[in-house]
Amino acid sequence: MPKVGTDTMLDTEVEIWADSSGSWQIALPPDEQDGRRGDVLGYGPTLEQATARARTEMNKRRIKLHIDFVDSEGKRGYATGIHVRTRKILTVIAGEKEHLDTYVTVFRPDMPQEEIDALVKIDDGIAKLQAAKREIIDEWKFDLSQAVRDAIEAAAKD
Repeated sequence: MPKVGTDTMLDTEVEIWADSSGSWQIALPPDEQDGRRGDVLGYGPTLEQATARARTEMNKRRIKLHIDFVDSEGKRGYATGIHVRTRKILTVIAGEKEHLDTYVTVFRPDMPQEEIDALVKIDDGIAKLQAAKREIIDEWKFDLSQAVRDAIEAAAKD
């Protein structure tokens, strides 16, 4: 689908795309970091329908919320919305603004502190066990496939 132009919609620059069958798309510009095409905000068989859908989507994305939660480290925070370009969840956790991945695990704000403390303790224990496991593996591992190849080479020389 070729790009046919750019426009400003609700104080946001957008790209207009059209294909040979007459379908239109309104999308955000490419991400400057990875160069991928931006999210499609609206589409339709006419430019007017695509524009109307894009405006509706942009207005949805501008709504600010306050949804309380507890993160996996036991810190309390709240979600305020979804980032227009990255689609990450906009949050404030312990007074700091953060962007969380869409499928990050969080807990209801009414989770008892004892449960939060238990979860944090379990996570700490898992981290310590994983570190101990890595130490043992690093000390005792060897490349079996390389040992077999070396043995084959040695046997083939005889």
